[in-house]
Amino acid sequence: MRNGSNVQNLVFQGLMAALIFVATCLSFPNGVGGYTHLGDAMIIVAVMFIGSRRGAVAAGIGAMLADLILGYGMWAPFSLIAKVVMVIIIGLCLNNHVFGLRGRARWFAAVLIGCIAETAIYAGAGYILEGGIGAALAEAGGMIVQCGLGMIVGFALSEALQKSPLKQKMAYRTTDRETETDSKYKTA
Repeated sequence: MRNGSNVQNLVFQGLMAALIFVATCLSFPNGVGGYTHLGDAMIIVAVMFIGSRRGAVAAGIGAMLADLILGYGMWAPFSLIAKVVMVIIIGLCLNNHVFGLRGRARWFAAVLIGCIAETAIYAGAGYILEGGIGAALAEAGGMIVQCGLGMIVGFALSEALQKSPLKQKMAYRTTDRETETDSKYKTA
């Protein structure tokens, strides 16, 4: 969020954590022992609004709490790590103009790289928690579906929100078009 007081920023961060939690809790089985949800889409929206540092905290807390509530407590630490790493990678890629890409191509590459890291962490967790390469591959398969769904919905929501009055509150955008507000914050 570009402007506002610390209290507003904290409230918005809490709101994003709550949205991630609810979107994760509204899940359905993916057929390989886990569940698929729209939490990743809300994580992507959170990064777009509150940036990578605060977005990482909101993502980690929201996803971890959802695991605890849904009865997947043993996965909670891995969710915390996976979501924080995912958001940090997305933020780094967006900030550093990954591969020299611009606009939507940069956004897509950033989210894809973040999702690959998240999938690798969950596959490792599947190997540790459920024992073996088969469990790791099954977890990776479920995560690929979840990440794809998250990217599609996250992109659609980000695009729609950029066309609303909320665009002034966004930390990142999927386009490279500068506005007067953008130049004001570059010099600040």
